[in-house]
Amino acid sequence: MKTEILNVLCATDEKYAPYCGVMLTSFLENHKAFHTEVYIIVKSRLKAEKRLKRLEVRYDVKVNFIEFPYNDILEPYYSNPRWSIETYYRIFAETLLPIHLDRVLYLDCDIIVDGEVCELFSMELEGVSAMVVTDAPTHVHYSHPCRLGYPEEKGYFNAGVMMINLSYWREHGILSKCLNYLREYYRKLEFCDQDLLNVILLDSKKHISVMYNFQEDLLYHEYFELYDEELKMVVLQQRPKIIHYTGYKPWSVYGYGRPLYALWQRYKRRSMWWYLTNRLPKEKPFNYFIKRYFLWPFGIYLHKKEVIITTWM
Repeated sequence: MKTEILNVLCATDEKYAPYCGVMLTSFLENHKAFHTEVYIIVKSRLKAEKRLKRLEVRYDVKVNFIEFPYNDILEPYYSNPRWSIETYYRIFAETLLPIHLDRVLYLDCDIIVDGEVCELFSMELEGVSAMVVTDAPTHVHYSHPCRLGYPEEKGYFNAGVMMINLSYWREHGILSKCLNYLREYYRKLEFCDQDLLNVILLDSKKHISVMYNFQEDLLYHEYFELYDEELKMVVLQQRPKIIHYTGYKPWSVYGYGRPLYALWQRYKRRSMWWYLTNRLPKEKPFNYFIKRYFLWPFGIYLHKKEVIITTWM
């Protein structure tokens, strides 16, 4: 009998709703032995809402939509065109989610869950605000902690996957601390809520294995060489359970031919969003069409030569 409930949180807008659906399909495909409660935070009603609710027919899952009521609080401090305002919604988890929930797994929409991750829901969280994974290095001379003004040894995590301890957030007023910091320092937040959470959760978060938030760029020598030897061995030998497409998205023409492109496509075909095609950018679509079908095959061949060889691919 299924008794354990897995609580999953995500946020989306209309544009990302289909990719949110593929992400949720990947999670549910790997957790059929459990009941899942999904909470999706949205600005307003989605056209895709009915299709997302149809996940309840396929799996043992309840899909809950939460309309975000605090945009007037966020909008004065949001000015980054690279991300939508929905990226900040996760910091309101302690207020928006049911009071009886003590933990929830937050997942970005550009993610595939490729294995069972039930162990995350049973990890000890006493005194811990969130379980997180170190962000993939971007450049040897680039330091997020230095930019944000805290010690390097505290590290910097990627906020796309977090096991959030809701009890801790409520007890320690994490939302209030986030909003106070946002009001005063929003101009220095280059990576929006990810920067914000790294500052606020500085001394209370706990790092877990990169296998729970494996950024695809780590498969390229340029980034792989920036990791220490211990983490290199993990990347080489262990199959990731959660893959995060932080670089080129697998649903865009830019993602075609990248190492884990086929994995996303496989879950897409299993989902109710099987019909999605690789999007061309709105600007200069003909130029990108030419690159995709005439110039990129050669580029993809060269691109693959830059990928590290692992035991699990």
